[in-house]
Amino acid sequence: ERIVITKGVDGIMPEVRSGLFDILTLAAGQYGPYKYATDARVILSEDIVEVGKRSFYNCTGISEVCIYSKDCTVFDDKTTIQDTITIKSYTESSAKDYADAYSRTFVALDENAKAEEFATINYSIADLNGMPSELTLVSDEMQYHFVSMNGDFNISSKSLAQGNYRVYLKSENSLTRVLPTLEVSNMSQENRTYTADLCLGDVDKNGIIDVQDISMLLTDNRFGNKSFVYDLNNDGIVDIADLSVILCVDNYGKSSTEIL
Repeated sequence: ERIVITKGVDGIMPEVRSGLFDILTLAAGQYGPYKYATDARVILSEDIVEVGKRSFYNCTGISEVCIYSKDCTVFDDKTTIQDTITIKSYTESSAKDYADAYSRTFVALDENAKAEEFATINYSIADLNGMPSELTLVSDEMQYHFVSMNGDFNISSKSLAQGNYRVYLKSENSLTRVLPTLEVSNMSQENRTYTADLCLGDVDKNGIIDVQDISMLLTDNRFGNKSFVYDLNNDGIVDIADLSVILCVDNYGKSSTEIL
């Protein structure tokens, strides 16, 4: 499993339970999707400039952190990266200095690899209003998870193994949308852009937007609070506007199977 962290994500928040971590965005003051990981490889894209203290501490489900930016700094503390994690980066980098200082296993990246030799694949979600979202690519051999805080995913084909990928897109309270198969065949592909919309309102996460979701939104006087789970339009408060999202003709009554 590969998990790619791009610009807009501030860090990974480890939990006490083995292998569980949350994607953290300080800008929104919220946690995004979380993952149970087993032997996962985390890739930090070239626009990540810093790995902060305790970013990968206690993340026992992660086996490798791959840092593609030579300018990315790694906080000088033994808790920044779990001692069971292999660090992969360039020999002239802060990551290499960190690995040497704290006796972490280090694997050198190819110094000749250049980002411009690879295609950029962009997925964009329309009208997401800054809500955390997740893109999953699945082939017969590989699985990748991407997290975005603004609905935009910019993926370098350098990060992907060759193959045909089933593409799944969702946000915190949306139905899962299946997009056309993505073919990654070589490094000379043209850049590609895909735009999609999501059906919001599946607050109980059962794969259908129906009266149960309305009931959950109206239960326990959730109107007026700032619950991230029920703030469907991401305006900072739960109110009638969020109920309107569920009742929208484009959302209500839809199921994940209908938007494949």
